[in-house]
Amino acid sequence: MMTRLIAVLSALFLVACASTPQVDYSPSFKFDEVKTYAWVPHDETAAQPEDLTGILDSGLTQSRIIAAVDRNLSTLGWERVPVEQADVLVTFHLRLDTRRETVSRSMTTHPYGWSHYGGPYYYRGYGYGYSERRETEYDVGTILIDMLEPTAGEDPALIWRAVREGRLRQLSTIEKREEAINDTVDFLFSTFPPGSAQE
Repeated sequence: MMTRLIAVLSALFLVACASTPQVDYSPSFKFDEVKTYAWVPHDETAAQPEDLTGILDSGLTQSRIIAAVDRNLSTLGWERVPVEQADVLVTFHLRLDTRRETVSRSMTTHPYGWSHYGGPYYYRGYGYGYSERRETEYDVGTILIDMLEPTAGEDPALIWRAVREGRLRQLSTIEKREEAINDTVDFLFSTFPPGSAQE
């Protein structure tokens, strides 16, 4: 189970079809004034989906995602600082779902061919068609990257969220896994900050 989950998370949903990420944000927040950010400490006591607990604690996978986010934010001139000094807080969430779909395909039997009855009279053989239906399962992964505004004496307020989900596939090498994570995070930040020319 753990090997499968690590492979699933490392694949990071490259079979997604959307050309832009799903993004929501607070229009009143001034992203152009942000200079610093910090990562929200991972709370190991927080409830996690049962089948992702081990994955979220995977140091290698977590480090790759954080490094990819850091790289994107550094290109904006944002500086990573301790939590108490940050203009915004950053975190990510991962989810794995198994979904089902019904697949139908048309089948045709082979015709019997041509034959005759000992004379010049022939008949044409025939086949027949039918539809085959079967139910299959597949894994869908979702990654969410959140930004929150620190608020004195209150819980941080969500100000930006980017989401990507898609069908998963296994990747066989570390290099491919790192590339997949980088591509996914780059995709999530492709329209950041809100209101940019890329959006």
